[in-house]
Amino acid sequence: MGLRRLARELALKALYSYEFQDEPEDTDIYQLYNEVNQHLINICDSEKEHGNGSSSEKVIEFAGSILKALVFNMDEVDLLINKQSENWTIERLAVIDRELLRIAVAEMKYLNTPPPVVINESIEIAKKYSTENSGKFVNGILDAIGHELPK
Repeated sequence: MGLRRLARELALKALYSYEFQDEPEDTDIYQLYNEVNQHLINICDSEKEHGNGSSSEKVIEFAGSILKALVFNMDEVDLLINKQSENWTIERLAVIDRELLRIAVAEMKYLNTPPPVVINESIEIAKKYSTENSGKFVNGILDAIGHELPK
């Protein structure tokens, strides 16, 4: 498995674990980023402890850059996803699918990774961590968003 796939999976795990944390209403963007980043660090440490850690500095750095791009642009990312998910608001999406879509959109839009690369990686991650139909769902949303982004 490639380093960038590992980084995307780590970012997904960090967002997923953060999702179930009680968040005060007045959390500012910097506090949110620090908390999500701390989840990333904790996951990397835990995986190393259990012998599963292949989290090199490059992997952690790329996962961190994805999370930073997402957290500081969350409203815009969510708007793009909401626009393409007919009859579904972002809050109604399955947690894994929602966070995976957020990661992918942030990477395409703010890290300038080519949409086909991000879409293919996201489909594979969806198949691994979500439901049987998630790959198709993620593909449809990301493909539509990818076509809207400037080349």
